[in-house]
Amino acid sequence: MRKLKIPLLLAIIFVMSLFLSACGNSETSNKQESHSDNQGTDQHKLAKNQVLNFYDEGDISTMNTLHATDGISLRALEEVQSGLTRIDKDGKIIPDMASEEPKISNDKKVYTFKIRKDANWSNGDPVTAQDFVYAWRKEVSKDTAGEYAYIFPAAGIKNAAKILDPKDPMYNKVDKLGVRAVDKKTLQVTLERPTPYFLSLMSFPSFYPLDKKIVQKFGNKYATEPNKMVFNGPFIMTKWDHGEGWTFKKNPDYWDKKDIHLDKVSYKVIKDMSTRVNLYKTGKLDFTRLTTDYITQFKNSKELHTGALIPSMAFLRLNEKVPALKNDNIRDAIYNAIDRKSLVNDLLKDGSYPAYYFVGKDFVKFSNGDDFRSAYPTINKHSLKWAKSKWEKGLKEINRKSVTLNLLYSSSSSDQEIVTYIKNQLEKNLPGLNIKISTQPVKQFDKLEGTQQYDISLANWGPDYYDPMSDLDMWVTDGEFNRTGFSNSQYDKLIEKAKELGAKPDERLKVMQNAEKILLEKAPIVPLYQNSIAYLEKPYVKQIAINRPGPKLDWTYAYILEH
Repeated sequence: MRKLKIPLLLAIIFVMSLFLSACGNSETSNKQESHSDNQGTDQHKLAKNQVLNFYDEGDISTMNTLHATDGISLRALEEVQSGLTRIDKDGKIIPDMASEEPKISNDKKVYTFKIRKDANWSNGDPVTAQDFVYAWRKEVSKDTAGEYAYIFPAAGIKNAAKILDPKDPMYNKVDKLGVRAVDKKTLQVTLERPTPYFLSLMSFPSFYPLDKKIVQKFGNKYATEPNKMVFNGPFIMTKWDHGEGWTFKKNPDYWDKKDIHLDKVSYKVIKDMSTRVNLYKTGKLDFTRLTTDYITQFKNSKELHTGALIPSMAFLRLNEKVPALKNDNIRDAIYNAIDRKSLVNDLLKDGSYPAYYFVGKDFVKFSNGDDFRSAYPTINKHSLKWAKSKWEKGLKEINRKSVTLNLLYSSSSSDQEIVTYIKNQLEKNLPGLNIKISTQPVKQFDKLEGTQQYDISLANWGPDYYDPMSDLDMWVTDGEFNRTGFSNSQYDKLIEKAKELGAKPDERLKVMQNAEKILLEKAPIVPLYQNSIAYLEKPYVKQIAINRPGPKLDWTYAYILEH
């Protein structure tokens, strides 16, 4: 999803004592350039007007780090807030609110961070170690019910799992969480076990600090408007027209402001592809993703970029609370009744890759360079004939001749053609299956999926940090984003075993390979394809990064050339 040739961190961060781990490059496909100059002035001059015009397909659902889960909200938060670390333009983990590399204990379980002396909130309050303690404790509190609270145990933070477990004596005792303020500018984090991806995870919004004074001042209204929150990131939000768009401006007090070139980023909410393309053509947008019809239209344009494979997966969730989908054979039939190759080659045409796996290709590698996918390049892949036999067997087992299922998707996405394709494939290949398509706004989609009030849903998931655990931990029994009813004790044990193997990275990856195999052979989800992105980008826009964890697209260090 990149037009520039930007080095990306595409492997697990095995060396825990380093902030600046050097990993493999990911080169995107056509028409990519290399811009390693910091100021963009070696051959070109920066434009006087450093304004980037962008869009999103839906509105920000929340600017509260305690509750943000969707890509739009997380992307916005990454620009206006800062955690202990940040992923820079070259895909490296760098100190952000931390002033330097942390001091790490010999057993790799205790991290001591120094908070920048010049780190301040936009209201002038200093960013302190206590701001992190307050935010982290609040995230795992039962009163907050933070959707991403589960990521704290995933990070290996001491007592996080017990604090979140209603059956444990330590339930909701947030003061027992493994984080403390040694002094105003010193934060100490204690882990249950070595966690190889810990520093990467510290750049994720759930681990950002909060200014307690401001949170308490606004209460339930906190972060509902730009004037009801404060910022400590590269930009500040100055305007939020709900449902219409939002505006960011450069934060003059950000510690790294010398490397931030954009003065303003203006977002518009534009759901319609043709509208986006027209705005791009007239110069009112500097970037837009494309769907199939427009990829063909712009196939000869130097501003078209395709084939940048990212670690994000498109897949179906199958709700096992639905009687038909509780049947193993029916799930297996659905899993193998969709022609993924035709989906990506004939419909998408953007370089996406057909997937019978969930952890992406070219994302994480073993110490010998082998890709995580090497052991199981495909999982549970069978013929259409096999799928039909499973379908017939499943129908007999539930004593039905036909089944009607609803297929849910979010109206903020551009997935109408995809769900239509899936409907046609399933109805054609599995006689007696009727699919009804239901589209919902993103908030309602999340609510229905989160409460398992759906049959099948079309979803996208990208890792939140550089590790397969971000893809696999969500499917443990009662996982926050499981949302399928899937529960397998062997799978749960393998995930826990992997968490204990932080000091043995290769052995750990093999355990996760086996866990993924169990997951997909049980088929509570149906992987469809690994995403690639086709997009148009103005030639004067430089240094937008795309292939990264979390929200993926990052324009923090972008700049505009004279044009």
